[in-house]
Amino acid sequence: MTILENSLIHELPPLPGNPRNSEGDFLRLKGGRILYAYSRYGGNSLSDDAPCDIAGLISLDHGESFSALPELLVKAADHGVKNVMSVSMVRLQSGEAVIFYLCKYEKGTNIFLRRIREARDSASEKAFSEGFSLSDPELVYEGRNQAYLVMNNSRVLVKRDGSLILPVAVHQLIMEADGHTHGEYRGEAVFIQGDRDARAFHVLSGPHALTPIGHSRTGLQEPCITELPDGRLQALYRTDLMSQYESFSEDGGRSFSPPLPSRFTSPDSPIEIAENPYVQSTGDGFRFLAVWNPVPNYNGRLKPGSPWITAGRTPLVAAASSDGLAYGEPLVIEDDPDRGFCYPAVFFTGPDTFLLAYCAGNAADGNCLAGLRIRKIRIQ
Repeated sequence: MTILENSLIHELPPLPGNPRNSEGDFLRLKGGRILYAYSRYGGNSLSDDAPCDIAGLISLDHGESFSALPELLVKAADHGVKNVMSVSMVRLQSGEAVIFYLCKYEKGTNIFLRRIREARDSASEKAFSEGFSLSDPELVYEGRNQAYLVMNNSRVLVKRDGSLILPVAVHQLIMEADGHTHGEYRGEAVFIQGDRDARAFHVLSGPHALTPIGHSRTGLQEPCITELPDGRLQALYRTDLMSQYESFSEDGGRSFSPPLPSRFTSPDSPIEIAENPYVQSTGDGFRFLAVWNPVPNYNGRLKPGSPWITAGRTPLVAAASSDGLAYGEPLVIEDDPDRGFCYPAVFFTGPDTFLLAYCAGNAADGNCLAGLRIRKIRIQ
C-alpha cells in the first residue's frame, strides 16, 4: 500500500495558560458533523495530574477542517477536582452516543461516562456545541482510594453483539513518607464489560500481570482491545520490553492467554488498532489499521534532550490488515527525529481515507505530549 494523501488539517500547539493539548477521540454526530474531544490543560504545568478539562473541535465539512467549540465539553470543576482527561467516544447499537473519561482525585482515579444528547435539527436548534449537550456524569468504575486507573484515549470497544469492553490499566497506590500518594508505574490489565445500553458495568477479567516481570518497569500498560473476525479478542499492551505484548481471549474476555511479544516492535508507547466500518458495509478496502511507533528504545538509541522530549516515539507509522493478524509493510506518517508522536486516534471518512489525531510535541513545546495534530490520510 502507498500513501496518496497526507495533509495536516489542524494543529493545536501549546500556548500561555494552555501548556498542553493532547490525547482525544472522534465521533460522528447526527447530520454528518465530526466531533473531536481532547484533553486541554490550563495553568503552566504539563504533568498528567495538572489542571485539565475536556475541550472539543467540530468539523462541518466531513473532516476537511475543524474549529473550536465555544465552550468546554467537560469541566473538572463539575466533579470537584482539577483534572479530567483521556476521552473515548462510541455510538451504541441503539444509536445513542456516549463519552467516557478519567476523573482524577488526590488518591486514585474513577472512570465516568456521559450521554450525548443530539438535537434533531442542528441548523435551527443550536446548543453551545453545535446542536448537542451532555447528560449528568455516571460512574462506570471506581478506583478512588484504591488505585490509579488508566484508560487512555480511543479505547472503548463496541463488540458485534453490542456489548462494550473497556481495557484498563490498574496502578496500585503508593504512599510516600511525606504522605503524597501516586500510582505505581508498573501496570496490570483489567477488562470491564458494559451492557448494550452502557447502564451496567462489571469486571470481566483481571488483573492480568506480566509474568515474569524481569527487567520491565512498565508491566502491562494502556491496553488496547480488538475483536477479530473469528470472534476472538486480541489485547495489546504498552511495555518497555521493545515491543507491544499481546494476548488472546477465546471466551469473550473472561480469560486471556499469557502476554507474549507481538509483531509490533515499539518503545514505551501505546498502539492504536482501528476497525474500518466501510469494509463491513461495502466489502472494499482494508479491515484493520494499526498506528504505532515501530522503533524500540534499544540500548544506545539516541534521544534528543530530556527523555520525554520524544520518549523515542518517532517515527509514527500505519499498517493495514484484512484479518487483524497479518499486517502489511508500515507506511510512515511522521518521522521528525526531534518530535514525539503518540496517543493516536483514527476516524474513517471513507474506505481508504481516515483522520488521524495524535500528540506531536517537541522541545520548544515542552515535551511530546504538549501539542496536537490532526491529519487527513488516504492510502491505496
